Amino acid sequence: MDGSSTEDDEAVEFYYFYFIKDLFAFILMSLLFAKLVFHKPNLLAHPDNYIPASISVTPAHLVPEWYFLPFYAVLRATPDKFGGFLLMFLVLADLFLLDIIMDDKTGLDLNDDSGLVDYYDDAEHEIEEDLDAGLLFVYFFLGGRDIDEPYTDLSSGLTLVQFLDLFDLRMEEEEGHE
Repeated sequence: MDGSSTEDDEAVEFYYFYFIKDLFAFILMSLLFAKLVFHKPNLLAHPDNYIPASISVTPAHLVPEWYFLPFYAVLRATPDKFGGFLLMFLVLADLFLLDIIMDDKTGLDLNDDSGLVDYYDDAEHEIEEDLDAGLLFVYFFLGGRDIDEPYTDLSSGLTLVQFLDLFDLRMEEEEGHE
């Protein structure tokens, strides 16, 4: 056994190298964070944060988080708060729920009891899904814009077009069975 070597003899331990590298990165990030917090606390602040608050006026730059932007666009599309609340859930149902319920491939087709008929051909179904996805991206964009005239009008118009398209689909289905 004098001339042979085992795996333990040939192993190189990298633990210390990784530990020192990670310790150096942690210290460097801690120093950078401390410099930012203690020496330049206003470097990342927004200038609108220094405007005194007013109870009667909501700042125009306030927008919700990114995942609420489509709902915010739909809520701004209606002047009535409760109507906007209902419309928000109807848009959500139209964008996601109706496609799942009426899809032939998922087995959740409600044609028997509810009077809903076969949804579409596959090509038309794909186009409808692409239009819904595009509409969702436009809602994201409009929800992040200021409360100005063209954006609220576009949001109202797109919401109306979305539901007119849904009712047009229902009428086409009814005409197809006559």
